[in-house]
Amino acid sequence: SRGAAEDFRQVWEQGTGRTQILAHHIIQSFEPGEITTEEALQVGEELCDRFLKGNYQYVLAVHTDKEHLHCHIIFNNTNLYNGLSFTTEHN
Repeated sequence: SRGAAEDFRQVWEQGTGRTQILAHHIIQSFEPGEITTEEALQVGEELCDRFLKGNYQYVLAVHTDKEHLHCHIIFNNTNLYNGLSFTTEHN
């Protein structure tokens, strides 16, 4: 969403300035009939909690436009607390 993009940019502008990357995109897919929409949302949130550990903003959307449910996760490249980029911090 436009609001999330602006929120991401504000955090990015406070970062180290070592990268031009604003965000990363993950797609998490499930087999047809494997999971409900609500469960997919919960699993997506658990992935974000474990992977990003509360240090990065993210947007999570469950898509139902295919035979299989899938989550789109967009997360900010800039850490909310230390300004480091995800790629630098995790390289």
